[in-house]
Amino acid sequence: LHSTGVWIASFGGSVSKSANRGRSWVSVPPDSLYLDVANNLNHRAFSVINADEVLYVGTAGGVNRSLDGGLTWTNFSHLNQVQPISGNFAVALGQQKWRGREYIWAATVNAEGENEFRAVSVSEDGGFSWRTTLDGDFAHNFAFDDSIAYVVTDRGLYKSLDFGRTWAKFPALQDATSGDAYLSEEFFAAGVSNPTLFVGGPDGLGASRDEWAGWQI
Repeated sequence: LHSTGVWIASFGGSVSKSANRGRSWVSVPPDSLYLDVANNLNHRAFSVINADEVLYVGTAGGVNRSLDGGLTWTNFSHLNQVQPISGNFAVALGQQKWRGREYIWAATVNAEGENEFRAVSVSEDGGFSWRTTLDGDFAHNFAFDDSIAYVVTDRGLYKSLDFGRTWAKFPALQDATSGDAYLSEEFFAAGVSNPTLFVGGPDGLGASRDEWAGWQI
């Protein structure tokens, strides 16, 4: 977590760090153990974020947190907490901040445990406890606009005004000028560049400066 540091998540290489903007890399497994992607699900990395100098890594073995730049780790899994993530396969992570509070979001999918399930998991205490929402949905990414949270899933685009306790699902997106429609129910990416919300998936890119006024597809 240096000004020139870059972290990436990759299935074959676990989590890797570059201290020179990508000219060279070193593998940093999220449990300080010898890299073993074939047999250690926690070495199969899919997501990583820097949340104000706290590193979070999502793998097929849960969500991992490091306070010291990857030297030591805490693992949060479906099995080791009283209020756990829904599933150990953490495909996306996000940080939302609002009025001095922090919310860590994880798109958590069932891995190998029979009681795991697809959902969005949200923590308000740095990962030590989670509540689940959008049960049954395969979430792919998050976007935040102050207190507003957007989640893109395999079953549509959702918006929450209360940190994931209740949701509104967007109707099918249609271009306000041309009438062109976004035909897929799946969305894979989302981002907010105020005042514009961008969402993308297998049928293209949608952008809206005012979701009530319509979309550009």
